[in-house]
Amino acid sequence: MSGALTARQALAAAQASLAERPLLVVSDFDGTLSHIVLDPWGASILPTARRALRQLAGMSGVTVALLSGRTAADVAARARVGGALYLGNHGLERAYLTRRGRAEALAVTRAAEHDGYEVEVERIASSLPGLVPEPWLVVERKAP
Repeated sequence: MSGALTARQALAAAQASLAERPLLVVSDFDGTLSHIVLDPWGASILPTARRALRQLAGMSGVTVALLSGRTAADVAARARVGGALYLGNHGLERAYLTRRGRAEALAVTRAAEHDGYEVEVERIASSLPGLVPEPWLVVERKAP
């Protein structure tokens, strides 16, 4: 198959694998679990996506992970899927939200090998708006 799949087509294509254990389900957030929106802070998870992920996260032998360029805390607060692993900043942050856990209480760990780059990153982040003086440019400061 080529191009975008409908939900039914994707389910049919994955049917044989869904019975296998252990099963890892990994998804991005923006444009996958939510629509792409002009204001990234306005993105919200599609209700059907949340229900499906919660169901999967509650199954024995299934690990659900959300991998995003957003911070782990941000994507956990938007998705609110307990029993899921949150990998923020493209995997540099890691957190696990327990079933019925609250995203506000999420304990996030960072990959320590990236410590020490904050000064250089801040220099780049501060100079970028001057290099690209466009109103659409948003420089989001986030660790690591």
